[in-house]
Amino acid sequence: MSGRQAPCLVLDAAGFDLRPDPLQASTAGQFVSALRQYWIWSGKTPYRELARRSGGKLAISTISVMLTKETLPSQGRLLAFVSACGATEEDCQRFVTAWRLLSLARHADGLGTQQFPAPRHATERLPDRQDRLCSPARGPR
Repeated sequence: MSGRQAPCLVLDAAGFDLRPDPLQASTAGQFVSALRQYWIWSGKTPYRELARRSGGKLAISTISVMLTKETLPSQGRLLAFVSACGATEEDCQRFVTAWRLLSLARHADGLGTQQFPAPRHATERLPDRQDRLCSPARGPR
């Protein structure tokens, strides 16, 4: 790590496992909550220190957005963040697996399932509401 000392992550006492589990997340918001909890569990390292530990991969503002906005970060930013928190290889795998599950589910929703109406014949009458909103004689309202 070129002169930088890796953060020391102290695990929980025997019989306790308080480490947040990102694999329990079923939404992006729950995933971000697990990420926030992991940050707290790992020692609540200041954003400035996390940015330094990331080797320039994360800005302080990026970290702030990652922990507050309920959207999935990029995989690269996710790994940089949990690594800066002192993540073990298992932690990284769990976060990336959860990220992949949510990303794949998000992109699978609606793929190939959106139904488009068949083109209308020129003489077919539009429903009443659409006639009132956009009649060719009167223009849009």
